[in-house]
Amino acid sequence: MGIGPVTAAGPENIARGKAVTVSSEERENPKANAVDGNHSTRWATPQNKAVNEFIEINLDGAKPVQQIQVYFEKSDAEQNILGYQVELEENGSYQVVHTKNEKAKQEEIIQLDSVHTATKVKVKILNVEIYDQFTAK
Repeated sequence: MGIGPVTAAGPENIARGKAVTVSSEERENPKANAVDGNHSTRWATPQNKAVNEFIEINLDGAKPVQQIQVYFEKSDAEQNILGYQVELEENGSYQVVHTKNEKAKQEEIIQLDSVHTATKVKVKILNVEIYDQFTAK
């Protein structure tokens, strides 16, 4: 599973270049790739490991957040992420601000109902499809 740039969007990408914590990573696709602003790089977990994997971006202090963009590795047709959750850390505790329990698109744009003041953004994978061989669709 891989995630390209994760942005806390607005007039500027406030996630770009920030400190990142992840549950695991491939050596070839380190966590810093997720916030480098380059759509040709990505953070990735080890192959066939995705459920409950997460990425957490430290925004370096309280920042206004109303839109989050997540770029998954696979195209819409090949996507195997079947659910994910976005949490924001506000006032020292996390709250879930978005949950998707269906197939993700390669580019997910999450627009929140209101502006949140967050210190961290966490994206957690809830469900994936993984097959031992190709399937006909």
